[in-house]
Amino acid sequence: MTLPIEPSSENSQFCKIGQIISYSERNINFSIKLFTNETDFDGKSKAFLIYLNGQFVPFFIKKIEKTGTLFLQIVFDELLNSTQAKELLQKDIYVETPVIHKKNTEKKTFKTLLENPKSIVGFLLKNQQGKTLGQISNYYKISEQVLLSLQINGKECLVPFIKEFFISIEDGKKILNMEILEGLIDC
Repeated sequence: MTLPIEPSSENSQFCKIGQIISYSERNINFSIKLFTNETDFDGKSKAFLIYLNGQFVPFFIKKIEKTGTLFLQIVFDELLNSTQAKELLQKDIYVETPVIHKKNTEKKTFKTLLENPKSIVGFLLKNQQGKTLGQISNYYKISEQVLLSLQINGKECLVPFIKEFFISIEDGKKILNMEILEGLIDC
């Protein structure tokens, strides 16, 4: 799955957190599935952004309710008619990435990333040739093993996060570079 704007630009200001999965005309609300329950989304955002017609459009939140580990019910300030609401189905939801004023002098290493894989959710995963494979949307930690989850062609794909394949991290650009051997990605 490719994003409408390649977030690898140095000043990426939006983070994809989920997708609109349904709309209830009766309750005038949208159901949103979050990509991870470990997202930095704090529920205090005043607006979600949706990429429409070549630009990010803010939709201001009137009411938000968490209805499960990965689900939200949202009512937007501006009431949409049924046709407009249906056009938003299956659209990705973004929030503005907080601007960090304090420089982080701690260099991220494989070890620090393994201890805190949540810190790379939202990063782009690039292979050794510099090709973008997808955006890391989740992770699974089983014992000492971490599997990174990304969406490729609409399917969840898992990539083992292994020291021998770790190349580098470009924290400011939100890019994780790894050597990806043929057959390493499980879709």
